[in-house]
Amino acid sequence: MFIVICLVVVLICLSIMSMIMDLNILLNCITAITAILGVFGVWIQLRRENQIKEAEFIMEYNNSFISNQELVKVEHLLELSRKGYDVEVIHKDNLQSVINYLVYHEALSALVFRKVISIEHIDDLFMYRFYLAMNNKEIQDKELCVEYQYYKGCFKLYKKWTKYRKEKGMDILLEENTLDKTEAYQKICQE
Repeated sequence: MFIVICLVVVLICLSIMSMIMDLNILLNCITAITAILGVFGVWIQLRRENQIKEAEFIMEYNNSFISNQELVKVEHLLELSRKGYDVEVIHKDNLQSVINYLVYHEALSALVFRKVISIEHIDDLFMYRFYLAMNNKEIQDKELCVEYQYYKGCFKLYKKWTKYRKEKGMDILLEENTLDKTEAYQKICQE
C-alpha cells in the first residue's frame, strides 16, 4: 500500500514538473526516483529474507531440543518438580543430561548476544524451558550456582531476558526461586 501511495505522489509530482521543466530534467528526476524506489525494494526484500532465515533457524534449534530424548527427559523432571511432585531432578544417572540441558541454554545465550536471534522472537518458544531450569531450586543448588563459572552465558541471558519480560509486564516462571536472588548471579552479573 505504501509503495502505491508513493507512486501516486510521484506521478502527480512528475505531471506538475513536466509542465514546468524541460524533458531532460524530467527524465533525470524519473531516473533518480526509480533508483530510490529500487533501493527501498531491495531493502524490504533483504529484511524479509533475514526474518525468514531467523525463523527457520529458531525452528531448527527447537527441533534439535525436542529430538534429543535426554533433554526432553530433563524437562519432564523439571515440569514434575514445578508441579509439586517429589522427584529428584538431578541424580547420578542423569547429571550429564542436566549439564547438556544447561549448555543448550548457554548456546542460546551466545546466539542472543551475538544478535543471531532476538529475545523478542524466541520468548514464546523458549521462555518456559529456560526459566523452568534457571529458577529451579535443585538445579541452582546442585549445578548452576555451584559451577557458575561454566554457565556465565545463562546468567547474563537470565538478566537480559528477565529485564525484557518485566518491561513488557510479563510474568517470570517460578518467581519464588528467581536466579537473581543467588550469590552466583550477583558474582556473574556484577562483572
